Parts: sequence; structure tokens; C-alpha cells
Amino acid sequence: MKDTVHPVDEVINKMKEVEGFGGFVICNNDGVVLRHENLGAADKLGIHHAYHALDLMNKARDHIRTLFEAPENELESVRLKTDNYEMIISQVGNYTLCVMQKPPVEEVAEEGEAAAAE
Repeated sequence: MKDTVHPVDEVINKMKEVEGFGGFVICNNDGVVLRHENLGAADKLGIHHAYHALDLMNKARDHIRTLFEAPENELESVRLKTDNYEMIISQVGNYTLCVMQKPPVEEVAEEGEAAAAE
């Protein structure tokens, strides 16, 4: 039998190749963490991220439905950006993917210089 790579593993390997990749959590929409990586030594942090990411997506989805009445306006993903990291949360079917990235070093330096100039 051939050694085949699962499609989920292929996507994860492609994400790891992106510069600044920090870690990820894959969970079902009930909050059960299925896989996580690079989130710290404890599984507790993966569960913490999953809980808050699901809560944020549910609240954002409710607000999008309220703001835009057309039924084809469905929330697909949310991107959060801070000085220290960037988080992208996406839901497909009954699964949620939460990816953490570190901002590029150049971008952080430019933002720091701009703040110092003000």
C-alpha cells in the first residue's frame, strides 16, 4: 500500500512553510480540540484558544447576520492583528481552524518607528 498523506496534513505542512507561522488549533464546533501545535507546553492553552475563537466566531456570525440581511452573507473567517501576533480563524462545516502567525520583523520595526515619531 502506498504511503499517502492525509489532506489535512498537506494543508498543515503548507502552513508551516509560510514565514512567521506560529502555531495552530483544529477543533470541532463543540470546542473539542482535535489537533494543535506550537501553543505552549500545556494542552490547556490549545483548549483556551479554541474556546475563545469559537465564541468570537459565533458572536461575529450573529452580528453579520444582523447587519446584512441577505442569506448569502455568511461569515467565513476572522483575522485579528496585534503588535505581537496575527490570528486567523476559519470555520468550515463542523470544524474550526485557528492559526497564529508572528508579524514580519520589518513590519514591527516600521510600526515602532512611526509610533516613536509621533
